[in-house]
Amino acid sequence: MKEWRKHRGMTLEEAAPRFEMSEAQLSRIENAKSPYTQDTLELAAVIYKTDVASVLFRDPRSSDALWDAIAQVLGKTGT
Repeated sequence: MKEWRKHRGMTLEEAAPRFEMSEAQLSRIENAKSPYTQDTLELAAVIYKTDVASVLFRDPRSSDALWDAIAQVLGKTGT
């Protein structure tokens, strides 16, 4: 999740209130020192304007070509 937060130009101070948690708690989740819940993942997808699978598996800094190809095969794009 940290990569997505940074990709969206947000600091811990900006993101934590959106998750309704402390900066320390969000930091622990981002650094895999605390577990996350399904609700946290779904909220992260909304806050970071993506989907849950991307939050979990996609590095927002890398090319989307492979991800787009997978989405197309799965019928997730309009093309």
